[in-house]
Amino acid sequence: MALISRDLTTKRRTDLESAEVEAIWLEVCPYKSKRSIILASFYRPLSSKKDDDIKIEELNERVHLLNKETIIVSGVKSESNTPPSAPG
Repeated sequence: MALISRDLTTKRRTDLESAEVEAIWLEVCPYKSKRSIILASFYRPLSSKKDDDIKIEELNERVHLLNKETIIVSGVKSESNTPPSAPG
């Protein structure tokens, strides 16, 4: 899911997505600009393997060939949502 201002021109780029990688790719045209950018968000659980990183890199290479400015953000799930205990 992505929350985007109605004032932005946005297109979801499902052609860049893969069933094997949890990601969303958007083509966004910033305010008063004629040149769009690619925005991607990845989710990588702690259980990710090297093969998962290779799949993400392959997607990045495909996007690089588009010759567009690209912004990539990612999230990694922590083992717990609670902060670590302070030494005591």
